[in-house]
Amino acid sequence: MTELKARGYILATTVGYLREVAGEEKANQTISQVSPELQDAIRTVSPAIWYPIPLLAELNRALVQSVAGKDEVRARELLEGCGRYMGREASNTFLRLLMRLLTPTLFAKKLPDIWKRDFTGGRLDMDVTDSRLICRIFDAQGHDHIGPISAGWIGFALKAMGKEIETTNIHKWSLAEPNANGVEIEFSWKV
Repeated sequence: MTELKARGYILATTVGYLREVAGEEKANQTISQVSPELQDAIRTVSPAIWYPIPLLAELNRALVQSVAGKDEVRARELLEGCGRYMGREASNTFLRLLMRLLTPTLFAKKLPDIWKRDFTGGRLDMDVTDSRLICRIFDAQGHDHIGPISAGWIGFALKAMGKEIETTNIHKWSLAEPNANGVEIEFSWKV
């Protein structure tokens, strides 16, 4: 099995989010404590280059430890915030306008293609109704915290479509087992 990789913009936006929520001094301290390989990747990151998921997972763990510690509720909120930050950073004016034209059904059809653009492996399974979207992420072992980060990103997209999210549930995720064997994210909104 080949190692799962992600585009560099994901690494870069995670670092940007760390700097935003922790402050420059604490972010720099956190980065100084990660592996030399991750420090090098952060220094030389290129948005379109592929980076091994273990580096991103290490950064996600450092983000959680630095800002949330062992507080699982705070960690989930933090990671969802990271996903929203990625969505905001990735969407320029044109994409924001396009998002307003999309429906959740069209978005659910396109999301697996977006995933393939940003990751070398893993897969998504989507179910959508008039008031609910379920995203299941499989075969992404080692991508710690992909559940809450994806919840934030998808939630950002749904909100851009004009949906008022009522609930977001993340199944099969915890700090102890962030992505043991897939994760499921469920959104519901007002019709």
